[in-house]
Amino acid sequence: PNTTASPFANLNTDVIVENSTSSGVYGVQRNPRVSNLIIGSNYFVSFFAKKITRDFCYFEDFNAFQSPIIKVYFNLSTGLVGFNSGGVNAKMENYGNGWYRCSFSFVASNYVSMDYRIAAAISDNTNSYVGTVSNQAISVTGCELKQNSSLTSVIPTLASAVTRNADVISKTSVFNASEDFTFFYEGKTINNSTSTYFDLGSLGYLVSVPPTHSFRFRYNATNYLAGASEYFKYVIKKNSTNMKIFMNGVLLHTITTLPTGLVNLSMYVGEVDNLKIWKQALTDAECITLTT
Repeated sequence: PNTTASPFANLNTDVIVENSTSSGVYGVQRNPRVSNLIIGSNYFVSFFAKKITRDFCYFEDFNAFQSPIIKVYFNLSTGLVGFNSGGVNAKMENYGNGWYRCSFSFVASNYVSMDYRIAAAISDNTNSYVGTVSNQAISVTGCELKQNSSLTSVIPTLASAVTRNADVISKTSVFNASEDFTFFYEGKTINNSTSTYFDLGSLGYLVSVPPTHSFRFRYNATNYLAGASEYFKYVIKKNSTNMKIFMNGVLLHTITTLPTGLVNLSMYVGEVDNLKIWKQALTDAECITLTT
């Protein structure tokens, strides 16, 4: 059955309902199979899931087209990734109201095809069990397969496949730099020849310069270097006495010349996995955890 209680107003939700079949598998699966993968290309899979009565769900390439075989479990009670047979890069994001975005990346190998299912589980690494008649196990919605090297924002696809266009970030008066704030950015460079660039208006800008991917925060005519990395977890935190810069779990700089005025966001070039702003200064420990 379907319900409209999904994270997105324009998407229905499938509710997985059990019966009493011995060693049953309760889920949804792709039919027909995915059959146009490109060998050697990077792909991201994501879907949304919510616990009703069962704590776990899993994604499985059940005909073992890919090597290593992809099978990933997600704990819908704790928000933690469980058993991961393929060693893929998997994670969970909390979307509120019990919903998690479950995702992982893989490189297509061996076959251009993949048969997959998303199913409920009673425990980690348990793909079949005796269900309870008419029991609602989990809700799922919004499954996406993207040819991409990193996870992007959701594109609700209601009919045929779509080509993703670049997101254009342009927002005025996002926050007041005269007050306490924490700015968090997680993302990566797009290649070895194009700068990653994020304009923060009166606050300055972030830039990664190829080919070494040296990263810096340009503020008040000064470059605050952050080392070289293709993937960044970066925080700028400001309180009443100083402004601190963290990257990849390390406090890099403490600045005592404080910014003022409204901050605009615009002109982004690169790939964004996560962007968050708090109208308060998080603790140093929170910033280190956030960027680790």
